Amino acid sequence: MGSLVNKKSILIIVICVIAVGIFVRAMLLHIPDLKDYNAQKVYAQKVENEASQASQWIFFSPNLFIGELLKHTVGVNSWQKSLEASEYLLKKYPEQANDDVDVFGWLGDSYDALKKPEKAREAYQKQLEIFKRKYYKKQYFERRKLSDEQALIEEVRYVIRAHFNIARTYNTQKKWKEALAEYDKTITYIDDLKDIRPILIYDIFQSPFKSRGKILKCVYKDYDGAVKNYELMKAKIPDSMAASTADIFIGDTYLAKGDIEKAKEIYKQVVDEYKNRPIPHERGNYDVAEGRLRELEQGKKIIAADGVSYEIKDGKVEVRYW
Repeated sequence: MGSLVNKKSILIIVICVIAVGIFVRAMLLHIPDLKDYNAQKVYAQKVENEASQASQWIFFSPNLFIGELLKHTVGVNSWQKSLEASEYLLKKYPEQANDDVDVFGWLGDSYDALKKPEKAREAYQKQLEIFKRKYYKKQYFERRKLSDEQALIEEVRYVIRAHFNIARTYNTQKKWKEALAEYDKTITYIDDLKDIRPILIYDIFQSPFKSRGKILKCVYKDYDGAVKNYELMKAKIPDSMAASTADIFIGDTYLAKGDIEKAKEIYKQVVDEYKNRPIPHERGNYDVAEGRLRELEQGKKIIAADGVSYEIKDGKVEVRYW
């Protein structure tokens, strides 16, 4: 009899704990009705910012176990609330929200964080469509505060970021062909900035070239295609920083191919070409090439800026990427 009572007590306690958990989660995810689109949008932005900040401090958790625990509790709940705040805008104010780039950007970020790449991609594509229709090279209120050059730079940044987000969702699903197509689209916008300082173009477009080359050399093993990608980067961005970075990635491509001596030759060419230039900026990234040569000499693992690592064991190159 006592055993039966104990089992009932445990069952009641478990049910109560579950009920409290459900209630607390419901309260945490509650979206208030603020009776005004602008106020509701400010609230949605606040929630999205909080979710983003939570993800950042979770990333720096003291150990993997705590990080994973927080990611699947605090992190998931934060992004779920962000998702619901944006969806509430679409439900409550469909006419305004369905024409608002911010709302679809937040939706994309939330779905992406919640590991729903197809939903995230749909949101990012809608965000891009609205932006190009309403803002890209158009006259809008905020543009009046900027020069034509400043406005165009920020507009291109926005478009590139949207395409990059779309590409990331394809990467998540290992749909490499589709991801490459998105990176290809970003590169076409370089021509819109032909009169802008090359260093700014490099700042905006280095990531698409970097990501494009990474897929070609690591996934497809298309080393010639990767080299052509970096040569295109040099041709499209006439700047020492871009050229030296592209050459280093060309060296990395030979390293990925297993041609260690050719990689060393490329790195040395970068050092010889850029190290002794009189103007600091024109020296580009020669010091990275110097580091490559030193690491190869010392037998250390090389971790490149595109997230690819190279380690030489028994005369062969082990390539890992993420």
